[in-house]
Amino acid sequence: MKIQQNLDKIIIAAYEFEHNDGDQIWSDTTTYYQKKDGTYEKEYTDGYYGETHTSPITLDEITSRMKEIEHEVKKKQEAITRGGYSITKMYERK
Repeated sequence: MKIQQNLDKIIIAAYEFEHNDGDQIWSDTTTYYQKKDGTYEKEYTDGYYGETHTSPITLDEITSRMKEIEHEVKKKQEAITRGGYSITKMYERK
């Protein structure tokens, strides 16, 4: 999946969750942005329906969620599973 960059905001982290039940496969994506005004935004796209939702979020919430996703990715690598989480843009903690 290609992540598109908007000039009014910078992508700081992104991940996707692949749903794979063996019959149907689709991915939901979540992208975190820093906007020009210094605030943060979460953009979630439901891959099944193609609906996109945006909402404000804090940097602490982004940091916490990306730590959880990193943990889920490690668990997926250790198990034999279909689908699951993958990080498409690693969050670089400052």
